[in-house]
Amino acid sequence: MPLQAIVHEDDNLTVEQFLEKKFAGLVQELRDHAEMLAAQLRKQCADGTAAIQGMMAIHDESHVCVTLRAIAGPHIGQKFRLEAAPGNSEEVFKMGRSTGKVFKEKGISLHRDKEISTSHAKVEIRNGEAFFCDTKSTNGSQLNGEDCESGTPYRLKNGDIITVGSTELAVHLTNTDENEENQDA
Repeated sequence: MPLQAIVHEDDNLTVEQFLEKKFAGLVQELRDHAEMLAAQLRKQCADGTAAIQGMMAIHDESHVCVTLRAIAGPHIGQKFRLEAAPGNSEEVFKMGRSTGKVFKEKGISLHRDKEISTSHAKVEIRNGEAFFCDTKSTNGSQLNGEDCESGTPYRLKNGDIITVGSTELAVHLTNTDENEENQDA
C-alpha cells in the first residue's frame, strides 16, 4: 500500500498509534501462521501415529520365528531360535554376556564374547514382526554395518546381520500359521 494511502487512512493517528496498529496486525499474522503450523504438525503426528499403529496391528494369525546364526566371533556356528509362545503375539528375548536363567532359557547368552555387555540388547517379537534393540550397551550394536541408536527398535528382515561385540549373527525369519500348526497336532 502506498504511503499516501496509509497517511490519508490514518490522518488522525499519532506515529505511536500508527506503529501500535501495524504491530498489532503483525502479531495477529504471526499468531495465525503459528496456528496453521501447529495444525499441520498435529495432522502429521496423527498420520504418523496411525501409520505406526497400522504397522503394529496383528495382520493375521501367523507368528514369526527368528533364527540367529553366529557367523563370526567366539560363538561361530551356534544357532539361536526365538519364537513367541503359542497364542502370544508379543515376546522379548534378552541378549548379552550373562549366563543367568533368563538369558539361557528365554534369550541368548553369548558368554564367551567379552566385548558384549551383561545385558546388551533384545529381540522383540510383536504382532508377527521381529525387532532388534540395543539396550544401552557399553560397546554398542550394529545392524548391517550401521550403528544402532540405543533404545530404538529396528525391524529385522531375512539376511540382516546383527553385530554385538565381536559376534555377528545372521537373521533368518520364518512365519508359521497357528491354524496349520493346530491342524497338524
